Amino acid sequence: MEIKAHKFAQSKDYQDYFKVISEFPEIVCSETHQYLLLHASDFLKNNHDDLSKQYLKAACIVNYCLELGKDGTALFFARYYFNFFLFFFFYLFLFNFNLI
Repeated sequence: MEIKAHKFAQSKDYQDYFKVISEFPEIVCSETHQYLLLHASDFLKNNHDDLSKQYLKAACIVNYCLELGKDGTALFFARYYFNFFLFFFFYLFLFNFNLI
C-alpha cells in the first residue's frame, strides 16, 4: 500500500490523481489518509515544504473522497471536472469562440 500511496501523492494534477485512484481504488481508506499525513509532517520537519504540501493535498483528496461516502471518489472528481468544463464553456461564450 505504501508504494501506491506514494505514487498517488506524487501526482501532479487532478487527472493524475484520478488515474491512480482508478487504478488502485483500495487506496481510498483512512490508513492511506493517516500515512500521507505522517509523511507530510515528516517532510515538513525536514524542510521539504513542496513535498509536504503535495502529500497534504493528496491526504485531503483521500479524506474528501472518504467523507463523501460510498461513491465519494466519483462525486469528488465529477464535481471537479464539471466546474472545469463550466468555466471553459463560460469562457468560450464570453469571448464568442465557436467550437465548430
